[in-house]
Amino acid sequence: MNLKYTLRKKGGYRAAVGVSRTVHKSAVTRNRIRRRLYEVIRTTDPALVEGKDMVITVFSEKVAELPPPRLQSSVTELFRKAAPDASEGDTPKRHAIVKPEGKT
Repeated sequence: MNLKYTLRKKGGYRAAVGVSRTVHKSAVTRNRIRRRLYEVIRTTDPALVEGKDMVITVFSEKVAELPPPRLQSSVTELFRKAAPDASEGDTPKRHAIVKPEGKT
């Protein structure tokens, strides 16, 4: 998975999940991946997603079989990388591509 985002001027957030046909031939499985990721985004800490337009792209069918806690931690890791710690003096980038350390 990777995350592309841009900052929003308006409040709230928008999210899209892209799952290509190359990930899995079955539309049922691709839709399951999308639904699972939308649910993880919906239940994520609002401070991590607030003020962003996000696109999560999935590259592996293994996401469909990940246990919920592991999927939640993978997505949260992406969001944390996209939101630098203000105490370190980092300023968020206007546009960024965030890739996790491990492949999922």
